[in-house]
Formats: sequence, C-alpha cells, structure tokens
Amino acid sequence: MKSAIVLLLVAAVILVIVYYGYNTEFLYFWTKIYNYTSNNLPWLEPALFYMQEHITAGTKEGLAIYSLVGKIPVLPMPMEPYVLYVSSKGLTLTDIMLYGGIFTTIGACLNYLFGYIFGTRVVSYIFGEMSDWQEDLIQKIGAPMSFLAAILPFPDITSMVFGAYKVNFLYFAVFTLAGICLKFYALLTGSYEAFNFLQKNYNVSSMFSLLGK
Repeated sequence: MKSAIVLLLVAAVILVIVYYGYNTEFLYFWTKIYNYTSNNLPWLEPALFYMQEHITAGTKEGLAIYSLVGKIPVLPMPMEPYVLYVSSKGLTLTDIMLYGGIFTTIGACLNYLFGYIFGTRVVSYIFGEMSDWQEDLIQKIGAPMSFLAAILPFPDITSMVFGAYKVNFLYFAVFTLAGICLKFYALLTGSYEAFNFLQKNYNVSSMFSLLGK
C-alpha cells in the first residue's frame, strides 16, 4: 500500500513539473505586468506587496489569496506544490482544507459565472465547437465531472464550460469543493506516508543534512 502511494505521489509530482515546464514564459509575462502596474498604477503596489508577503510566508491569508488567484486559467500557479509548502510552514490539514478549499472553490465559481455570462460562443472560441452528444453529456453529468476536474492538477478551464452549458450551480460548487478537499487530503497524507517510507528505508533526513553542509 505504501509503495503504491509513493508511486502515485511521484507520478503526480512529475506530471505537475512536466506541465508547468512548458509555462516558463509566465515568469517573464508576470514581471512585465508587475513593472507596468508599478509605473502606471502606484496605488496597486501596496496590495501586491501584501499578497506577495503573505504568500511567501505561507500564512492562512497567503493560502486564501493564492487559492483564489491560482484559479485564473491564464496563470499557471499550481496548488499542489504550494499546499506542501504551507504545510511545511505549519498550517494544519484542517487549515489547508478550510482556507484552500473554500477560496479555490470561490475561484472556480467565478470561472463558472464567466462561462455562464458570456455563453457558449466564448467557450467555443477557446475549446472549439462541441458535438451534440458532448453538450448533452456535459449538461447531464457536468456536476460529477466537476469533482474529477477539481482533482486534476491543471489550470481551471473546465469551470467555464460547466457555466456555459448551465450545469446546476449548487451541485457544481459542492462537487468542486469535495474534489478539492479530497485532493488536498490525499496529497498531504500521501506525502507524509512517502516521507516516512523513504525515511525508514533510505534515511532521507541524513541525506538532506549532508546536502546542507
């Protein structure tokens, strides 16, 4: 069982690294935005500094901010590494599931409303035309599909589709929150199990201490 958890955790980490390796231009893009706002919107700089300070510190506020901003589809800000980071900073599993779960769900709901308001034309422009059976499938089982979408470690683009095709909003929010909490729980418990497994068999603490010298 422990070996299976380790393999799943390693596979998930590799998947995240590979995917976001294709988005290295994001850092350059973010730097340009930051420079523009600093020069033209000076009132915004204190807010950005507040966000950066708490995100870097791994506080509850930082987790809430990162969870909300990270749901913007064009920003490749993966939750999985940051959840492990704030856990190392002292946040408990309850804190992570509460703050991370609620604000990640709020971000997903905002994407849902974007798709709901701007309709299928924008979604079709982004994802291409969908066949009739695909539209029927989304409308029938869109809410349970949102549970799976919340678990996957990718930017949230599916919420706009669920909104555009008028999936039940309440069910969407509940399934999304459940999927996010399950992912956080599995990620943290899996990482603890993996570390204990590696510590027991390879004494990784000694390896890290040697690297620090």
